[in-house]
Amino acid sequence: MQKTEQKEEKSPWIKYVGIVFAASVVLILTTLVPVWNWIPIQITEEGTVLAITENGCVIDTPTMGMPIIQKCSVQPGEVVEVTYFVPGKMINGYYDRMQAKADLVQP
Repeated sequence: MQKTEQKEEKSPWIKYVGIVFAASVVLILTTLVPVWNWIPIQITEEGTVLAITENGCVIDTPTMGMPIIQKCSVQPGEVVEVTYFVPGKMINGYYDRMQAKADLVQP
C-alpha cells in the first residue's frame, strides 16, 4: 500500500490585495488628480519686451503674462516671437473651474 501525501496550498491573498490596492490607487489618481493637467504644452507667440534683468528678458505675452526668456539680445519695447512651455492646467481652464468651485463654497 502506498502512502500519498496531500499538500494544501494557501491562497496567494497578499498578491491579490496588492493588485487591488494598485488598481485602486491608479483609479483614484486618474479621477481626482487628472494627469493631463501636468503635461507641458509648448506655446509660441509674439510678445513685447518689457525689461532686461540679470536673469533675462521679461516679455509681455497675451496668453501667460510675463515669462522670462534667458537668452535675448533685444531692447525694451521690441516685439519678439517667444516659445515656452507651460503646464496644461494653465491653458485649459483648470484654474478657472477650480476658482469657480471655490467661490461657490466661500461665504
